Amino acid sequence: MANRAYLIKTSKEKSEELFEANNTIPLFWFTLLDSDTIEKSEKSLMDCYDSYIESDDDDEDKEIVNIIISKATFIKNATAGKRFIEKNTLIK
Repeated sequence: MANRAYLIKTSKEKSEELFEANNTIPLFWFTLLDSDTIEKSEKSLMDCYDSYIESDDDDEDKEIVNIIISKATFIKNATAGKRFIEKNTLIK
């Protein structure tokens, strides 16, 4: 069993999976989050974590937590994250 994370672009018309990660969350995804988004999602994330830890069941249909980011927040965070990554990596 693996833990999967998905980066999904969603609109009223359609939903599109952009990336999938297995057992890890790519570090650059964290640049898309801000403190308000994390605070709004914190209780759901902790409840999901607690239920996962307390469960002896290997059921793959565990609770899922969606962290929803508005388009404006995504663009703001992605722009700031791009600058951070460019400044702090050797890759140019």
